[in-house]
This record gives sequence, structure tokens and C-alpha cells, in this order.
Amino acid sequence: MIVFLSTRLLALYRSLTAASSASLVAMLTRLIQPSARPPAREQLRRGNGHDSGAVPARQCGTHPDCRAIHERFRESDVLRGVFERIVGASIAAGLVGGDAFSVDASLIKADVNKRKRSSAEAAPRWQAVDQASRAVREYIAVLDAASAERAADGGGNGRRDGETRKEISETDPQATWIARKGIDTTFYYDANYLIDNRFGIIVDAEGTRSSLREETTIAETMLGRVMARFGMTPQRLAGDTAYGTGRLLKWLVDRGVTPHVPVWDRSARVDGKFSKADFTFDRERNVYICPAGKELTHSGVIDQGRILPYRSSTRDCMRCDLKPRCTTATTRKVSRDIDEDVRDYVRSLEGTEAFAQSCVERKKVEMRFAHMKRIHKLDRLRLRGLTGAKDEVLLTALAQNLKRLAKFVWQSAQPGPMPA
Repeated sequence: MIVFLSTRLLALYRSLTAASSASLVAMLTRLIQPSARPPAREQLRRGNGHDSGAVPARQCGTHPDCRAIHERFRESDVLRGVFERIVGASIAAGLVGGDAFSVDASLIKADVNKRKRSSAEAAPRWQAVDQASRAVREYIAVLDAASAERAADGGGNGRRDGETRKEISETDPQATWIARKGIDTTFYYDANYLIDNRFGIIVDAEGTRSSLREETTIAETMLGRVMARFGMTPQRLAGDTAYGTGRLLKWLVDRGVTPHVPVWDRSARVDGKFSKADFTFDRERNVYICPAGKELTHSGVIDQGRILPYRSSTRDCMRCDLKPRCTTATTRKVSRDIDEDVRDYVRSLEGTEAFAQSCVERKKVEMRFAHMKRIHKLDRLRLRGLTGAKDEVLLTALAQNLKRLAKFVWQSAQPGPMPA
């Protein structure tokens, strides 16, 4: 199966470099024919003089082992090249509008036994590095690189320092343990899709570890990659609240992309006390005005590299009749993001017709995920390690684009309008 997939993808990669529209249709037709015989298997049979259906086993010393083949395949970045060729063919066929994108992530179970895990305090029971699996070797390499970087910066002693995670899988340590209501508690990876809203073509895809920070970071990476590779900068980007952080919103606005994303905001209070929305920001004086009319000032300190704390004076709070409705502390603090102006701008877009249209179009990326899991059965990974997750996600996105491209290229030759 691996030989078959590799051979067909390599053949597709070479064919797309100079394929005309007619040859592209013929190539896609041959690709989706279920009766097509894998050419690599036929050549292997003829070359070894075997007429039966069995493929001869590799001989030690004459062929590289499977580990070497897999490592060279990943280092060659063949899947990324084929994927970008398919996206380029979709652009040439008019299936990519380029003005509106949507981004989202979906959880995929890792190929692990969740019982084989260790807590953050206990050291995982791994074999020696040279005898460990590829997934474990990748994880150890990441830890070694991080430790070396900390040692070079003078912030560590060069030893492997474990991550602050609740649970670590002993077979796939880069997978993330997720215990969330409504889903199976186990280890997961994220499948990240960036799609064009016109016909739902996936313009970029990436497998990552499951974390909110990874989602926002990879959104920048995917969009930047599309801008550099295809020269397309969308006018607007749709996403859910996970992408509404100040850093990502600022990154998008600086590049001329309008974020149609709900702003990530946890300032609302549920205990009946005054929330941040009850305080008014005076931009000219750089102070917040509380409901009692007193000022909250900023001392110049920046918390966590992004948060600007504004505090009231102790004297004002002691004499305030509204303090029981405001805070139980000595003074009241209101936090402001360093890119709060951008967040306010994005908030002003909510409720507009364009924002509502983006929310409707964003459902197309959810349809791609549903298709990925129900049709392509990628609700659980087959490969382990982060590179395995990357390859499976990219290969599935490639297959989805191929099917969509074949459908629309064929329908373009039929009378009548093309369906959305």
C-alpha cells in the first residue's frame, strides 16, 4: 500500500508540472478508477520473474530498510509539493476565489493506548534512544533542542527538562492528553485547515499538537505560506473565537486582512460584580473611569509581554459606596491588551452584513472536517509522532482537493452553471 501510494503521488507530481487541461482530466479519471493496477507492483513482478499476486520480500543488503525509506520520504517533502500542485491546478481551474478564507482545527485521536501513559511527575518508561520508536525519538530530539537552546541563552543547565503536562503517552509523547466534556478522554492531535470560501478548496493544511497556542500560530504559518507560494492575500478571514487573540488579530490587520473572528474575551463577570465593560477608557489621558467616576491608572508595567494593568488608588476604593459591587480586594484592577485598539476594531465588525456572510461561509471548513472523518475515516491517526500526523492530514487534504477538482473539472464540461 505504501509503495502504491508513493508511486501514484510521485507520478501525479511529475504529471502536474506540464499537464494541460485535457491531460489533467484524463489523469484524474485514471487516478480515481478503482480497477487501476498499481504500476509499481506490476514492474516488481515483471522484474523478479513472478507472475503470481504475491510481492517478493526485500532482501537484506540489496534494499534499504523501511526506516530509511520512511525518513527519506519525509525529508523530501513530496506530499507538500504534490499538495501545492493540486492547489495550483484548482486556482487555474477557477475554483479558488482568493478573497475570502476560513480557518479551523479539529481533534483527531492519536494511535495510542491511553492506558500506557505517565504523569508529569513520573519519568516515562522508554527504551534507549537507538532502540526507541520514531515517535519517541522525535520527542527526545525536540527536548534536546529546547534544552540546548536554553543552555545557550544561559537559562538552563543543558539537561532534558520535561514539559509541564498532566499526562504523557509512552508510545507517542508528542500527542496531547485532553479531558474535555463531550469527547473521549485520550490523546489527540489537531488537523488544521485553511480553505477558500468559494468552493471549499483547502489551500493549506497542517497537523499539529492540540493546543490553543498551536492553533493561532499555525494559522499565521498557513496564511503566510499561501501568500508566499501563490501570491494570494485574502480580503477577509473567518474563524471561531480561538483565533480572536490580540496577537493574531494584529498580525492579520497589519497585512490587510479583515478578521471576521469573534474576539477572545474573558473579562465578563458572573458573580454580579462590575466587569471590564462597566469601565470607560479615556484614550487621551490613558486611564479607565470606574462607575463611581474615579480613575484607574497604568504604572508602565507590562504583564506577560502583552497585558497592561490599570489600578485604582487605595484611598478612592476605601471611601467608595460601590466597592461591594466592584471588588473584595483593596483596589480594583482592569487589564488591557497591548493590541486592544485592534480588538475594538474587530468588535465593531460584528453585526455587519459581511461578518454574517463570513459566519455562513465558515461552515464549509466544518464540512471538510466531517468529510475527512466520515468518508476518509481519519477520526484516528494510523501513524505516530508529529511528522506522522502532518503527513496524514496533508495527504487527506490532498485527496479531498483531488476529488473536488475532478468533480468540478468534469462538471465544467457539462451544460449549465457549476454548483457551489
